[in-house]
Amino acid sequence: MSDRKVAVLLYLLFTAVYAGTAGQRLRRPSTDTHFVYLADGWLHRRLDLGGAPPHTNDWAEVEQLTLRDGSTLKGQFLRSGTQRFRTLKGEVRSIGESEITGRSKKYYVSFPPGPAVLMLPLVAIFGHRTSDVGFTVLLAGLVPVLAFLILRRLPRLLAPELDGSGPGGTELGGTGPGGSGLGGTELGGTELGGSGLGGTGLGGTELGGSGLGGSELGGTPASTARPPAAGGQGAAPVGSARSPQNGGAWSALSARASELWLVLLLGLGSVLYFCSVIGQVWFTAHVVSLVLLGLYLLCVLPLRRPLLAGVLLGLIYLTRPTMAAFGLLFVLELLRAHCPERRYPLWPPSRLRALPLRRLIGPLVSFALPLCILCALGAVHNYLRFGRPFEFGHTYLTTMQADNIQRFGLINYQYLSRNLAAAFTLLPKLLPSPPYVQVSYHGLSLLLTTPALAYLLWPTPVATDSVAAAARRRELRLALWATVAPIALAGFLYQNDGYVQFGFRFSLDYMLALLMLLWLGSPAALRTLRFRALVLVGVAVNTFGAVTFGRMWQFYFNGFFPVQ
Repeated sequence: MSDRKVAVLLYLLFTAVYAGTAGQRLRRPSTDTHFVYLADGWLHRRLDLGGAPPHTNDWAEVEQLTLRDGSTLKGQFLRSGTQRFRTLKGEVRSIGESEITGRSKKYYVSFPPGPAVLMLPLVAIFGHRTSDVGFTVLLAGLVPVLAFLILRRLPRLLAPELDGSGPGGTELGGTGPGGSGLGGTELGGTELGGSGLGGTGLGGTELGGSGLGGSELGGTPASTARPPAAGGQGAAPVGSARSPQNGGAWSALSARASELWLVLLLGLGSVLYFCSVIGQVWFTAHVVSLVLLGLYLLCVLPLRRPLLAGVLLGLIYLTRPTMAAFGLLFVLELLRAHCPERRYPLWPPSRLRALPLRRLIGPLVSFALPLCILCALGAVHNYLRFGRPFEFGHTYLTTMQADNIQRFGLINYQYLSRNLAAAFTLLPKLLPSPPYVQVSYHGLSLLLTTPALAYLLWPTPVATDSVAAAARRRELRLALWATVAPIALAGFLYQNDGYVQFGFRFSLDYMLALLMLLWLGSPAALRTLRFRALVLVGVAVNTFGAVTFGRMWQFYFNGFFPVQ
């Protein structure tokens, strides 16, 4: 069984599970279709809602004042003083009621617009009847598939001898930056979905049919087995499966056991599960960002499609802005692709000076051009609404967090202790009578929802790695941690900890990187019963969350710690 077939089966399986868990929700839109409102506004040439919102949850409110002298001001009154008004430019003025001759309010969607761009065709057809739940479920099924494909590619990254011809080269059937595009030959024969997910393969005869890293990736022939130095996770060919004569489908799946357990961890054993089955603006944004990130990582690990990578990273920024930190991986892979040792040439500085700088310009421009265009469009969109290019609207929320936002801003040290507690220490409340257990609206600790992540703390060397593979494994781990760190820090310093949620949902911003770190750092542990038992614990916990969250509120309480 090829990786392509496994990928198709994974999509069907996870989409069916998500759809089954969503149940009756699929019949109607959720209560928080902010992206539908944003797309509908664009279709009607409007940046605001055109009236009052359907409810008060997470809309941006901008008030316009007309003063006696004929001037107008846009902004919001501060809650710390009824006469203190902060303009869109950030100026604070004292304005008495006697100075105001007219006032009006406009309401806006306070979220980055990336998902609304993707939903635009659906909204053009169905209007406000567009099902954000169905949209989210169908996209969510792609996330485990993309994670599987990324994990299957990692052995090749550890084996320089299997590397292709560089960015935009022919290792995935490409002909240069941009190649034949997403769905050209780089993501599956004729397209991502031409003759199936993976078409005729990730550039070859099939996605793993003749070996990920075999002839289809510009490396060794299909019959060549993966060298032990390439990953230390088994002796099967990289990305290939044993033929039916040598064990059939079961042996093919067994050869991919480590990757499949990690996919299970992500798809059902993490907070992705509950985020995938409810729709709503916050959770839809997470799912969309993970799909975009998965496609982006397939473009840059190893680097092959700079133009497409730039488009995807731009859309990621317009969905979850802090995740733009994954751009670091593009830079590192660009340098590595032109380094004779196929290493990240960061130290000593003489290695950087030795790079062929002229050959870096083309891929860099191909990457930066669409990225800058999309970021500029987002900046214009923000400026027209809120007077600042990097203001997506959360500064003007009218929810319970508004006072803290006005006092401390969106990012501040004051939020750190609360967010760290939500991420790592929150446990459920145990009761002596029904419902016996309750989860805080601030969610559960990551160590309870996804306990197998604890293995990140104890990476182990791989005995079968060659010196080059061990060095490459170490470099990749450092690069991934360097990418995760700023994204996680931004989440820990953010004004909201994810409230209301089942688990710490901001961890999804870097969950794909954590999966890769588990594969790179604990390959032997992935095959142990202890690791798999922890994955199953996570599946049980998150199944409870996916079934009860948003449905059975008796299992949740609006507090922080079980004992106040």
